[in-house]
Amino acid sequence: MAGKAKKRTKDAPTRLQKGKSPKKARSKPLGIYIRLAELMAEKGITVRELERLSGVSHTTISRLRRGWAKSIEFEHLAQICRVLGVTPGDVIVYHALDIWYPICLQGSVTIHLGSSALPDTLEGPVDAGKGFRETVGSFDVYSFAELTEFIGSFEQRVQVRVALCPTGEGDTFAQLHKGTATSILEEGGCHIILASPKANSLAEEVVCAAYGVPPFSRGVAESFPLAFAYDESRQNAMRSSLATFVPADRCGIVDTETHELVAHRSQPNNDTADDCGLVFVQRTPVPAAKRRHGDEDEGIVIALLGHGGPGTLGAARVLTSPEAAAALYPDELGEPRLYAIRAKYHTGTSDTPRDNRRLLSCSLVQP
Repeated sequence: MAGKAKKRTKDAPTRLQKGKSPKKARSKPLGIYIRLAELMAEKGITVRELERLSGVSHTTISRLRRGWAKSIEFEHLAQICRVLGVTPGDVIVYHALDIWYPICLQGSVTIHLGSSALPDTLEGPVDAGKGFRETVGSFDVYSFAELTEFIGSFEQRVQVRVALCPTGEGDTFAQLHKGTATSILEEGGCHIILASPKANSLAEEVVCAAYGVPPFSRGVAESFPLAFAYDESRQNAMRSSLATFVPADRCGIVDTETHELVAHRSQPNNDTADDCGLVFVQRTPVPAAKRRHGDEDEGIVIALLGHGGPGTLGAARVLTSPEAAAALYPDELGEPRLYAIRAKYHTGTSDTPRDNRRLLSCSLVQP
């Protein structure tokens, strides 16, 4: 289930400057972009050299490499391909309009991981199944591994950067992340934030900034279209703007308008249990000075917030489904969206503290 942004509360901050009208959000792009700038950099050729060798004008080459061209003559394309030693398919790229389109367009993505997901030491290779603390974060590492493997399978090379976030909740961590969430939403880059509000508090910071809601606050969950429903026994211990509190048998993801439980989190029954999560997605504009693809340029911010660990992994796995990836792509630039994820997992048994729960299935709750 997806939810559009609700009206801002009376005290919610606004980004509009005095005397300026809000810009109309841009609809979906064509999904076609020109890779001339990257190809010229790889070949070590300048605009002036390409103009001399191809006979294509300096103006045309500049517009193509900056992404401002709306069309290209076949003769110009053929001459450019001849000089660079490439095919038209190397110059003009089409990508299906889904959440991975901006990441392929930018050629890079930063994945934000909570520090609790790290092993106590970083000696030797990092293995998602060994040495990780089991309280929070191990499933974030599994999610990270699946996403990086999936991104590595792309035909176009995408650089993956990792950012480690202090883990916790409350005012202390809000101060640590002060300004980070806003810059992530405004810089036009590509970001994936893993974990629940407890395992990686930056996730809550970003979602709250997008909806204009103060983070780590009580009683504001109805500002979001979807929210977590936690066991009411955790009310004193859990502080999150995305939290509501219900009887133990009603835990999961709730539609805050209808109060309907759209995804369930259950206790183990015959070695299986249900978990769930939220997926936040927002397409973000690229500042004019940073654009490389003209009007088609955009970034994207994705946050995977599991109710429990299997919910986070289920959300990550859903992203790799072509159908779900297309459904998760917002219609409008700058529009925050929240979606619910269902997950079923095998509870596992073990004499060790290692978390050996195994994800069995996951799905996007269709709006």
